[in-house]
Amino acid sequence: MCDSFVALPHRAAAGAMLFAKNSDRERNEAQALEFKPAAEHDADASLLSAATSPFRKHGAPMRA
Repeated sequence: MCDSFVALPHRAAAGAMLFAKNSDRERNEAQALEFKPAAEHDADASLLSAATSPFRKHGAPMRA
């Protein structure tokens, strides 16, 4: 199991975006983090991950 959270700049005391993740990986095992810029999507588009989430017509930047 893993836990993740994001604090957007307008909610963080330092004014920066914060991302944290705790996962069940071995010590020093790397996990890639990719930045996906905001994009236009079809109304029925979705993101396949551990769960399926519908996209909005215009979404915010996304990390995957």
